[in-house]
Amino acid sequence: MSRLEKRKRNNNANIQDATKQRALEKTKEISASIAEKIKVMEVFNPPKEENDPPVIDKSKALTKVFTLEDFGANEFDSASSKVSFELALKIINKKGSKTVDRLNAIKLLKGAVCPAAYKLLVHLSNDNSETVRSESIAALLEHKTSDVDFLTNLVKKNKLPSIRLSAVRRIFEVLGEKSAHTVGNALVNDQSPDVRKRAAAILGKIATSDCIEYLSKALNDKNAEVRKSTAESFGIIGLISYPLSKVRLSRLKDDDYDIVKKSADKAIRRLDELARRDKLE
Repeated sequence: MSRLEKRKRNNNANIQDATKQRALEKTKEISASIAEKIKVMEVFNPPKEENDPPVIDKSKALTKVFTLEDFGANEFDSASSKVSFELALKIINKKGSKTVDRLNAIKLLKGAVCPAAYKLLVHLSNDNSETVRSESIAALLEHKTSDVDFLTNLVKKNKLPSIRLSAVRRIFEVLGEKSAHTVGNALVNDQSPDVRKRAAAILGKIATSDCIEYLSKALNDKNAEVRKSTAESFGIIGLISYPLSKVRLSRLKDDDYDIVKKSADKAIRRLDELARRDKLE
């Protein structure tokens, strides 16, 4: 190896050492400002080596700078939640933050069970990065704090069927029987057959008179799986409007798909049996 090559190798090693040292000092500076329980090195990615290709992040964070007071300083349920929230807020307010930074902030907010964390996740759901938007919405759907208006908006406007379906399920978990109209609207209006199919199944669990109107409309759905799921739910709750529900289900006996005809026939037999028992009682 020539002297020039040795010198270049030594210079590269020195640069790498200096980079690692600067990263270490920065980490210590951040960790000093938060509680000892938070391990900052689990949040921030390790420093890149000098020879690694640079990561080009074209996305930009939302520009508004927030303070703790913007989210209600008295809303934290524990010291740990407050610490996680403060660190996430610091990351988001960081000038020129990258997508990976904001994704790390989302991870912190998942552990901060408080309304303030929910509000900040709602803010991130409008981020310019599609990845950040998707991850923040996923975190919102799992969060113990739930804003029904926000969830309803997801059902109506989000482009991803998986997100709309998760929002429908979450609304049902939060509202129970009161979610019948939101779930019913998803059944008759959503563009995704999978969302409509599962909405029909949820109406079978809600099992109130409000569900009958939506299920009746869905018996004419263009998708066979949706009609099958609708027939099954009718077989569960159709006694509410029996014998009208039986008449409506009878239309599916001439369906083009065997799975639909079998489900309808099974639902009718079940309703007849339930009606017989109810009469005997």
